Amino acid sequence: MNERRRQKRRPVIYYLPVHDAATLQMVGHLVDISPTGFKLDSPRPLPVGRDYVFRVDLQDRSASKPYLAFRARSRWYRQDPLAPNVYNIGFEIVALPPGDEQLIQHVMEKYAATEEYSYPWK
Repeated sequence: MNERRRQKRRPVIYYLPVHDAATLQMVGHLVDISPTGFKLDSPRPLPVGRDYVFRVDLQDRSASKPYLAFRARSRWYRQDPLAPNVYNIGFEIVALPPGDEQLIQHVMEKYAATEEYSYPWK
């Protein structure tokens, strides 16, 4: 797979569950993030090209809101090469509520490593 990402993602170093915003059912865990997308580890694959509305609860009081809710489109998935019961799923963020771009930056600053990276297997 050719790398088409315009911005490199930063690995998330804290445990951040991602939930379906409507049902609050956990979908997976945030693995990495950029201002325009993220990777999720999930126990099941999600169809490519489908839009989802997710919620990430922010576990600190310094954020302007206690959670981040947004619409994202699945772009790819694959079975994790090291954990066959886990699927890695790539998403593009397609809609954020007005002003929540700052919350994405907050997540990157508070929960992600300072180093950006590219996947070595792509």
